[in-house]
Amino acid sequence: MNDLDTVFAAGQAVAAVHTAVDQVINAALFYGPGALALTATIAAFRVCAWAADR
Repeated sequence: MNDLDTVFAAGQAVAAVHTAVDQVINAALFYGPGALALTATIAAFRVCAWAADR
């Protein structure tokens, strides 16, 4: 039964990644690639700032 739970969990993880990628593609098509690049730049800056504080 434990192996089956692992398969189900892996399937849910794949579905979550697929949904996230789909949302990024939809945002790029709706807002344009410039807004997506700006968002990625801001996120990268915040991650680096967070890592530097730790």
